Amino acid sequence: MWESIVHILSSTMERILKEGELEQRVKTRTMELEETLEALKRSQQADSAIIKRIAHGLRAPLNSIMGLSQLIAEGGQELPIEIQGAHKKLDQAYLVKRC
Repeated sequence: MWESIVHILSSTMERILKEGELEQRVKTRTMELEETLEALKRSQQADSAIIKRIAHGLRAPLNSIMGLSQLIAEGGQELPIEIQGAHKKLDQAYLVKRC
C-alpha cells in the first residue's frame, strides 16, 4: 500500500516538475518571439524611411524631366521618334501617378 502511495506521489511530483519546465520554456519562447517581432518592426520602419528618401530624391529630377518634356511638346517642334515615345511614356506614368 505504501509503495502505491509513494509511486502516485512520485509520478505527481514528476508531472508537476515537467509542467514547470514546460511553462518556463513557453515563457522563454514567448520572450524570444516578442524580441523578434520588435526587431522586424524596427527593420520595417528603416525600410520605409529608406524608400521615402529614395522617392523624395527622385521626385525633383523626374518633375524636371516631365516639365521639360511638356515644354518641348508644347513648343510645336517636331521631336525625334525616340523622344516622342519617351514623352508619351512619361505622360502616361504621370497620369497614372495622379489617379
